[in-house]
Amino acid sequence: MNQSDESAIIGGVKEARENADFVVFSIHAHETASGNGEDPQPAGFEPMLFHEAIDAGADVVVRNGPHVLNGIEIYKGKPIFYSLGSLFFDFQGQSSYGGVAFSDAFYETVVPVVTYQNGKAADIKLYPMVIESSAAPTGGAPHPAAPDRAKRILEHLREMSAGFGTEIKIENNIGIIRP
Repeated sequence: MNQSDESAIIGGVKEARENADFVVFSIHAHETASGNGEDPQPAGFEPMLFHEAIDAGADVVVRNGPHVLNGIEIYKGKPIFYSLGSLFFDFQGQSSYGGVAFSDAFYETVVPVVTYQNGKAADIKLYPMVIESSAAPTGGAPHPAAPDRAKRILEHLREMSAGFGTEIKIENNIGIIRP
């Protein structure tokens, strides 16, 4: 990571903290450990940067860029979403674009709802969603995943998050994190 970029980013987070009651740090970054876009392991600089952002005052970190879910880390009581995938993904029912084929994972996400107490996440609920892949007017829009798919999405997210020390319980097809 370029040092001057890092300094500017962290300076921006500190300034936001001085001027806001709640700070979201979001970055668009496709980089992964292997270079494969579906690799759930973030590039080496990302965890360090995300921890620095929380240390500088961010209440939550949301990385966007990858079109697939990645793990969730709780750092100092605050969530880091390494990727929530896509919430909307409209290619008129096409399963590829420009020669790139989309896997089923491109159409799966979760919507997190975080409850904070005393400046830290007390409860995170993860609602599994599936993005409709069709040429219909609703194509590209999310809807709640059917129970079997919801369970599969949450189990996969639980596996990816375990590497960050995050435990996700699954209750009634909703993921629950209690830091």
